[in-house]
Formats: sequence, C-alpha cells, structure tokens
Amino acid sequence: MKIFSSPILHIQISPDHVVGRVVGQSGSIRRECAALGRDLNAADIREVKQCLRSLKKALVPGFSLRKPRAFLHFLPAQFPATPGVQKKFADVVYAAGFDEHLQSVHDSLHSDDQIRHYFSSGHWV
Repeated sequence: MKIFSSPILHIQISPDHVVGRVVGQSGSIRRECAALGRDLNAADIREVKQCLRSLKKALVPGFSLRKPRAFLHFLPAQFPATPGVQKKFADVVYAAGFDEHLQSVHDSLHSDDQIRHYFSSGHWV
C-alpha cells in the first residue's frame, strides 16, 4: 500500500455483523457485532466502534499518512437504517478512525467505479 494513498473501504452493515473490503481489491473480511441489532445506546456505540476499528486494522494494515475512507452500505432488506441510526453511524465512523465517509441505503450493490465516483464528486448516495 502506498504511504500517501487514502483507501476506500466498502462496508456492508447487517443486523449482527459487518463485511468490509478495500475498493479495487478482492477478498472481504467479516466481523461479528451483536450491538448492530440493538438501539445503539452508549455501550452499543462503543462496541460498534471497536468492530469498525478491528475491520479497518485488518483491511488496511501498516502505516499510512492518510486515514481510510468508508463507504457504509445499509441494505434495506437486511438493516433498515433510520435517519437517527445513520447519524449515530456518522459519529461512530469518525471515532473509529476514518477520514470521511458516505452512506448508501440502496437495494443494489455498488460497483467499485461508482464508489470511487461518489467520493471524487462528494456525492451523497
């Protein structure tokens, strides 16, 4: 990995786990997180933050001068995210050590090119 690059992590949110991968690379990692299926109170938020940190560390090992960016994908059939939940996730993502993030609630998956385009244009999905 380049020291000045800022990788994008595509993270799918489900009620009991997250699945993440680096955009442009194959392979994904799954992390169990029971707090996702609950109300996201303060204790749950800490657990979700640790889960995202663990995922980030596994997908982007080593040192970089730039923090990774996160593309959070809430599949409505699996995890219907209310605006309140999305706001809590916005705070948790920054606390977990990501530079910036975008969120999507579309039914379909996004291609790597679409995700890169969203970040380059600042487009909220």
